[in-house]
Amino acid sequence: MIDVVNSRVSKRTLTKKSKWEFSKKYEGYTVEQIMEIHPITLYWGYTHLEKIDFNDEILEFLEDRYKNTFVKIIKPNIEKDQFQNLIGKFYGGKTLNSMSYLELKKLIAYKSINNIDISAEVFDAFRKSKSNRIATLTKRDGITKASLARINQGHKI
Repeated sequence: MIDVVNSRVSKRTLTKKSKWEFSKKYEGYTVEQIMEIHPITLYWGYTHLEKIDFNDEILEFLEDRYKNTFVKIIKPNIEKDQFQNLIGKFYGGKTLNSMSYLELKKLIAYKSINNIDISAEVFDAFRKSKSNRIATLTKRDGITKASLARINQGHKI
């Protein structure tokens, strides 16, 4: 029989002087620097990292910055949906999973042209919508292997 030892879930409370070690892009920066440069990274960390919490000063900053979506989380816990709702507001009220293949394609093109970071969530949603789009192309849509072969040979459908 295995004896279960009292395991303690520890959380880390970050202050403005704490070093950020949770994403490669801002590794080595202080939380205060990230608050100035890219505060949404802190919001991402708060909602996605189970054992990371912030002191009251930073939580108030996030609450002021993201008034309509920010809700305090009892740590240790995650709440990815809260961050997803924020991202959805940036994309015209739509969540990434509800956007069509063409909308996601335009979003990625816009971000890459303007040198804006494209998150992994955007790429995942794009890949998922692309595979769903390919799977739904059927004979009803007029696209079959035979019709594609005829087009490739120069014939009209």
